Amino acid sequence: NGKLWQAEHGTWAHGLQYLDVLSLLDVYILGLSCHVDRIDVGCTFPSSIVTTAALADTTPRCLSLHLEGTRELREEFSDLLHAIAQVRSVTHLLVGISDGLLPSIAFDQLMVSTPGPLL
Repeated sequence: NGKLWQAEHGTWAHGLQYLDVLSLLDVYILGLSCHVDRIDVGCTFPSSIVTTAALADTTPRCLSLHLEGTRELREEFSDLLHAIAQVRSVTHLLVGISDGLLPSIAFDQLMVSTPGPLL
């Protein structure tokens, strides 16, 4: 377990400036217990519990999500935004959307469902 190892051996005293991962699940599995200023995520949609835990432990200021594919994901993305809104350290959210997803996203409905702290 990453957290146990870090408790015994220590972690980065001043945190990390940048972390690039394929999923928020990767951040959760790494078990980092230090601040990471910016996290770039090639987005998959883990549960809100995993998302909240991964971000609470790393307290990122900036979170960058890269959404790719062609499937409908409005509900999953809304759930992800609600989980991110629970983490007060995130002050900057960047979202990149692939061309394949653009036709499936209704931005007006997405903005209405976006939690207030993220707007």
